[in-house]
Amino acid sequence: MHNSPLSNHRFLLSALLMLSLWILPQQAQAQIETPTDTTYEYDTTKPKRISFKGRHSPRKAAILSAALPGLGQIYNRKYWKLPIVYGGFAGLGYGVGFNHKNFRTYSDAFRIVANDTAIASYPLDGRTYSESQLRELKNYYKRNRDMFIIFTGVLYILNIVDATVDAHLFDFDVSDDLSMHIEPVWQPDMGSMNGFTGVRIQLKLR
Repeated sequence: MHNSPLSNHRFLLSALLMLSLWILPQQAQAQIETPTDTTYEYDTTKPKRISFKGRHSPRKAAILSAALPGLGQIYNRKYWKLPIVYGGFAGLGYGVGFNHKNFRTYSDAFRIVANDTAIASYPLDGRTYSESQLRELKNYYKRNRDMFIIFTGVLYILNIVDATVDAHLFDFDVSDDLSMHIEPVWQPDMGSMNGFTGVRIQLKLR
């Protein structure tokens, strides 16, 4: 007995419908579980190189300031600090020189009086000084001279530290405009074909 054309068409349509009902879920599952190559392709053979060319160098700023105070500030373009640096060194240098000169003057006078018992006092600057007064003045100017030398060394170190810190912060962008960006992300698992979803929050200073 031969089947009619209508029966054959019905059988063919039923087979196509069953086949489509079986294929479509498989394709949908494959699209969900299997990432495409263009989206999740990772090239581990060519690592990216980070270039530091042109970046501000704190080491260079420190070396310049150590070689000559103020050069690090010039390198950092903090020109307004130059009068502070050079003014500080000029004032401290004057203090060292002034106190050292007076120390030598009263020290020589004290040595003369101390080595000659016949001299009870020494005339200096229109006044006469006893041995004890000369000793006290000599020690006074010596302490002041040493103190100014210490302050000069401290200023020298601060000059290097200041230039180094400014160099570290040279490329740091500080702004009052704080923006926050929230977006969903999907992170693939390199060990399998699956992954996980999450939320990324980015804070940006502009």
